[in-house]
Amino acid sequence: MHRRTMFPNTVILLVILHMSAVAPATAFYIPLSTSIQSSVSPAASCSPSYVQTASAQEGRFHKAHICIPAKQRGHGLGVHMGGFDMEKPQVPSDTAYMSLSPELRPTFSEFLSSQECQDVDPSLKLALGAIENSIQEMSTLVRRNNFGATPRGEEEIAMAASTRLSYVGEKSTPLDIQCNEVMKRSLYGCGAVAAVASAEDDAVLIGRPAAPYVVVHDTLDGTSNLEAEAPVGTIFGLYQNEADLGPEKSCLQSGSALKAAGYVVFAASTHVVISLGNGTFEFTLDPERGSFVLTHQRMRMPKSGASYSVNDGRYQDWPAALQQWVDVVRNGEGWSGKQYRASYVGSLVSDVHYAMRFGGIAIDPRSHLRLVYQANPIAFLVEQAGGRAVDGMGRILAREPYTLHERLPLFAGSSQDVEELLSYGDVREVGDFIDDAIY
Repeated sequence: MHRRTMFPNTVILLVILHMSAVAPATAFYIPLSTSIQSSVSPAASCSPSYVQTASAQEGRFHKAHICIPAKQRGHGLGVHMGGFDMEKPQVPSDTAYMSLSPELRPTFSEFLSSQECQDVDPSLKLALGAIENSIQEMSTLVRRNNFGATPRGEEEIAMAASTRLSYVGEKSTPLDIQCNEVMKRSLYGCGAVAAVASAEDDAVLIGRPAAPYVVVHDTLDGTSNLEAEAPVGTIFGLYQNEADLGPEKSCLQSGSALKAAGYVVFAASTHVVISLGNGTFEFTLDPERGSFVLTHQRMRMPKSGASYSVNDGRYQDWPAALQQWVDVVRNGEGWSGKQYRASYVGSLVSDVHYAMRFGGIAIDPRSHLRLVYQANPIAFLVEQAGGRAVDGMGRILAREPYTLHERLPLFAGSSQDVEELLSYGDVREVGDFIDDAIY
């Protein structure tokens, strides 16, 4: 005996779409109407019904099975279509989910449980979940900092910051110290991290030596921007804890060995751009859901842009090759024929994020950026998005770090822009940290 079942608006229906033989099946969430006709047998857990696809091209109805466990009937729905694993729904295409409101888009945790990440080590997912938690807490701290409040009222942190320099000689702020502690606490607590290397610390900090991963991170990049309400960010990378290397030396692997990398932009919204080696994805924090939701998947950096990001105030210190390239593209005489404009923010993640979205190139010609904490994760993300990242001599991900706080120049962005820049010759501001023999 079949019956008509009523469901409230708050129930979410998971639908599998099969749009064509070419397009893969897609999973995403749509709201149910106040009532839905389903053929559910009281004694059966699944029975056939019909659901409408969201395909603008077809608009067809497809036969599905609406599965309602006996103890959960009236509270939620699962949808099953033959041949698809509902435990691992696919991440929707941009055209499918960009039309959805934020509350219906996949969250970061749902992304990690999807077919997109079905081959990802569960321990790596655990470490990434810990990073997500710390980013949410750091996002709150960054916003509270705009009120001039000492994080959590911990005056001893402020006192320590007043005299403390980070290992690389940059003055630490109370927010730097607080966020560094948040990140370490979250990572050590997840059980999947053997060691953490931070730009704020002079050495690798060992947690669980036998755990499968190590994490490197620059906790807050561009904190001097906070006084002007400009964006700041976080950069992180995860490596396998190699048994023959141990946790400390595992942090000094080349960037090509990264298992995952990401950066965070703390701005009007908080964005996380991340790659697990299968493309670059962007998630944005939805305060109402308390979760990061997928806003761009498989980001592709344009082949060329119309902007460059570099501190023009140092023009006189640049090598002639860099000066010449900037002069040429500003006049619209470069390879693309477009007239380039400056887009310098002063925060590495912001400058790279602009290039990631719109094309162009982020430049620091000095031996200033840290290979382990900044350049390697950024280069990994840029390459996964189809761009290039070099130090002026070669591919950054090919470098073998020899010290934890090694520095280098960075030229990262659209592939054609980087190629054109390098064609002008040596564009590095040579400093004490450059070593051409380390490739």
